[in-house]
Order: sequence, then C-alpha cells, then structure tokens
Amino acid sequence: MSPKEYANYLRKQAQVIPEAVVMPTFRRRAFKVLELAIQNTPVNTGALRNGWHLTIGAPSKEDREGGKSAAGVLSAGKRIIDKVKFGQGIWIQNNVPYARVYEDGLFQPPDPGPSKALHVPKSRRKRVAGTILIKGGFHVSAPNGMLADAVQQVAELARAGQL
Repeated sequence: MSPKEYANYLRKQAQVIPEAVVMPTFRRRAFKVLELAIQNTPVNTGALRNGWHLTIGAPSKEDREGGKSAAGVLSAGKRIIDKVKFGQGIWIQNNVPYARVYEDGLFQPPDPGPSKALHVPKSRRKRVAGTILIKGGFHVSAPNGMLADAVQQVAELARAGQL
C-alpha cells in the first residue's frame, strides 16, 4: 500500500471508528440519562414529567410540554439520540416553566419542614402529610436536580461497568 493509499485508508477509519466504537456507548448513556431524568422527576404524571425533550447541537428556547406520557418522551428521545453524529452534542432539557424550581433547587423557603400536603388530592393526603419533601431548596427525590442526579447516576453505572 502506498503512503497516499494508506493516508486515504486512515481518513476513512477516522470516520468509521467513532461511529462504530464511541457512538453506541454515547447513545446508550444519553438514553439512560433521559430515562433517569424522567424517573427522578418528583411527580407521577403531568407536564413536568412529560416535558423532557432533546435537541441536537443547541438547546431549544421554547416551552414544550413534551410527550403525552413518559413512554412517548422516551420514544421521541430515542429517535433524536439515534440521529446524533460523532462530535455533535445532545441537549436534554425540560422547558416547562416551573422545571427550574425543581432542577436548580429554588423552592422557597428552602427548608419548609413537614408537608401539609395541600397540593395532594385528599384521597392521598394522609400518606404525604408530615413528610419532608423539600430540603435545601430541592425536592428530596432529586437532591441535586432531576437531570444533575441522572448524570451522576449514569456516571456511577459507567464506572461500575454496568453501562
């Protein structure tokens, strides 16, 4: 093989190897971050849980309601993740207006004490009343934010060789 042929071969490999080696792991981990962000969202249904969405290259600026269900959000996210090319970034975001309160720990007061559960339907109020739900401005189910916790969880799974 001549030096010119070898150089052409290396250029082709530089395009093939990242897609074949790096991107499957990147896609698996990106999907797991999305899945865990949805799981970390401290509500069972509604706009906040379904407001997660992905974009390639830059964040979206508009408020989005996301899918009609967590499964719909995951399905839409998988389609985006499958389109991303080596070198492009994925933005996982929730632009529901109040998502920042949960993600950035902006609950006021930051330590309100036991819940009075006024936000919970009466049929479930007894299960929640008296429980501490907010600590340090964050919901206790996502103590560093929904997405931040998901990224940490994926990093721990990767370090343990489980992802």
